Amino acid sequence: MWKVSHESQHGNFIFEPYYEFLRVETSSLVDGYVEPYNVTNEIGFRIKKEFNSKRAPVSDYKKIITDDQFYFGFQLLMSEIDSGWSSPAGNTKINEENDGFSIVSGMNIVNGIKGLPFRLYFEVAFNQFGDATLRGNANDSFITDGRYAKKTYTNGTRLTWANNDSALVIESYSTSLGVKPSFKILDTLSIYTNLGLHRWDQSEITSYSGSVTNYEYKGTDIYYGIGAGYHDKGFSVEIEYLEHEMYYDAKSLTGALKYNF
Repeated sequence: MWKVSHESQHGNFIFEPYYEFLRVETSSLVDGYVEPYNVTNEIGFRIKKEFNSKRAPVSDYKKIITDDQFYFGFQLLMSEIDSGWSSPAGNTKINEENDGFSIVSGMNIVNGIKGLPFRLYFEVAFNQFGDATLRGNANDSFITDGRYAKKTYTNGTRLTWANNDSALVIESYSTSLGVKPSFKILDTLSIYTNLGLHRWDQSEITSYSGSVTNYEYKGTDIYYGIGAGYHDKGFSVEIEYLEHEMYYDAKSLTGALKYNF
């Protein structure tokens, strides 16, 4: 589960826009029942009434270090998932490229070193990568590099669909934690690098003729990248190239809009 929100207080009322992501894995068999795999995305807006007059103001909640600078933003991911599928035959269609998004927040922890225009940011993000898909009909086929179905098949094995309207989908999500060293080259333009760890989850879903098979993978690996950003009047527009190592790795070209508090 991942949630991001922002509270603002007006009089005795507190307003909170939020985004919430919930992913439930397939459970173990218990008394003949299995809780199915599912993913929920929720965007909402809460209004709360304050009854406790001694409640600390919302603005007091983000005092991590003195004079901290926070930012929050939305990032579009144009991702390519390394599925390991190749050599489609018949009507098999392979699509490893798709759009996803990230919810990003962070703070400035170093602001200049010995007069140099260097900054270091600490950043947390939730990433929902685009799906990789493979579709085909009976007697269509493709070659796997050996990762499919938890390495059931060896590298180079050609697999043939037995049913029409068959599909294979890889879904990928992660939560990342890292640092972003930045160097200002103009008053409003900076270049930077990204380096950190991310906790990832991937699902590999094969479906045909009403039957569904789901394999799940998870782990913690590194991510890294480079980028540039334009900053003016509290807003930042940024572009990045990122690579996230997972069971099925992802490469992403991103565009982000962030607001600095």
